[in-house]
Amino acid sequence: TTGEMLPRSELAAMSPDAAHVDLVADADGIAGLDRGPVRVAAALDDVAYVIYTSGSTGVPKGAMITHQGIVNRLPWQADLLKLSPSDAFLHKAPVSFDISINEIF
Repeated sequence: TTGEMLPRSELAAMSPDAAHVDLVADADGIAGLDRGPVRVAAALDDVAYVIYTSGSTGVPKGAMITHQGIVNRLPWQADLLKLSPSDAFLHKAPVSFDISINEIF
């Protein structure tokens, strides 16, 4: 179960201000939710995600990537790859590998 992978107490400690949803237990309630865009209040200089180095020095380091970093990268990457709205992109890299960011966004 999801509780065995990451206990609720650990989730709460990791992000005390975030709401957590049990996708299995709350399935009926989730099915009735609005499927429209989610409105989020995030500033461009807020951290969007943390990516960790491979630890080649023996100590992995986390690099905090801001929303502005993503906003800057997306148009650059789309232009570099000549992407259009009708293109699809394969996501195959493990999310723990830094290159996966190119595939996710």
